[in-house]
Amino acid sequence: MTELIRQYYALLSSPANLLTLPLGDLADSINIPLISVLLFGLIGAVAPCQLSTNVAALAFLSRRAADSQRMWAQTLAFVLGKMTVYLLIGGVIVLLGWQIDQVSRTAIPVIIFTRRAMGPLLIVVGLLMLGIFQSRLSIGDRLSSWLEEKARERSGIIPSYLLGAAFAFAFCPTLFWLFFGLTIPLAIASTGGIIFPGIFAIGTALPVLGLAWLLTSGAVNMSQFIARFKAADVWIQRGAGIIFLLVGLNEIILYWIL
Repeated sequence: MTELIRQYYALLSSPANLLTLPLGDLADSINIPLISVLLFGLIGAVAPCQLSTNVAALAFLSRRAADSQRMWAQTLAFVLGKMTVYLLIGGVIVLLGWQIDQVSRTAIPVIIFTRRAMGPLLIVVGLLMLGIFQSRLSIGDRLSSWLEEKARERSGIIPSYLLGAAFAFAFCPTLFWLFFGLTIPLAIASTGGIIFPGIFAIGTALPVLGLAWLLTSGAVNMSQFIARFKAADVWIQRGAGIIFLLVGLNEIILYWIL
């Protein structure tokens, strides 16, 4: 069973390996630290752990693909959420000049916890999106209506921001090495390195931005498609829920069983 799971992880890693080596060589050949950091983030984006969170994020954001402006607002909010966390964590380390080995010893338990918590959390969200069960909070009808109204007013920007912040904590060994082992030392040694963690976050979110552009460019100025898309909202919601379930199961296999 263990060998089967290892083969499964190796299968997931194969696309990342094909892209990691050329991107890594390109980063080494570039003398501009800012571009190197962006490439480090892009390398991290194709690692199995980031692929799963990016797929889940796209499933969440694509529910509003019929409204390109709204989807882009939510997508940018998602990226900003990731940037906030990376800037806070990385900025503190850069400012204080922490030694990388000390950071590693204190951060690893947190990373293990967040990776193991991500799978069950994604499954719960997927079940909620599928309508299999609902969260029943005894907070009263008025408060419930008020929260729903506020959520509509914000057009999903805050939930998207929080999703980006939550996924930013989803470190895995590859991403940990790229961020704490490469990006942070480069930031400490560079002028203006305080912004490097944010650039790294943008790199990890580039696949989401690219796919969001493809979705919106295909839906703009197509009124019939938009009408059908809106009519299919229930099925899109269910499809997103299934993706969350599959990604959650993938996370559990990789970080609970393997």
